[in-house]
Amino acid sequence: MTIPPVSTTLSGFALLVSVGLLIVHYRNQVERRHGELIQLRTQILSGLSSFRQRLISMQMNGEMLRLELRRIPDSEDKYRSIEKLPSILKSNSETSQVVEDITAKIEKMNMQKMNRTTTLIRLQELASDVEKILPKVQWAEEEMLALLRDVRKQIEV
Repeated sequence: MTIPPVSTTLSGFALLVSVGLLIVHYRNQVERRHGELIQLRTQILSGLSSFRQRLISMQMNGEMLRLELRRIPDSEDKYRSIEKLPSILKSNSETSQVVEDITAKIEKMNMQKMNRTTTLIRLQELASDVEKILPKVQWAEEEMLALLRDVRKQIEV
């Protein structure tokens, strides 16, 4: 039996070290991506939860406003307020449904099994969809506040 030359032994050892480093780097990559996915998922769910609370608050204000409108004496302002309320509540309901749909999509994702770049891209797309909801929520809040102010003025008169 002959002893292999030193260069062959060293190159074999270097190959083993390279394969070991490749495995370590791959595992680190998987862990890092998993952390990014979980962080993005948490941020999106936190934003959706905030939207959901805001929408529920607006819904409650709308229902209370509906009760208050019944007590106000008949006038043009009362009827204008009554006409505005359904569109605000409808927008609120539609936005709530979008929030629930996005939340359901995110909660269905299994982050450990779906630890891929495509999952990160999907979550980024959903984050973009969440950003598109913000103007709708702000519009509905502004309209509800304006309507509440109008009704308050009508009550005070």
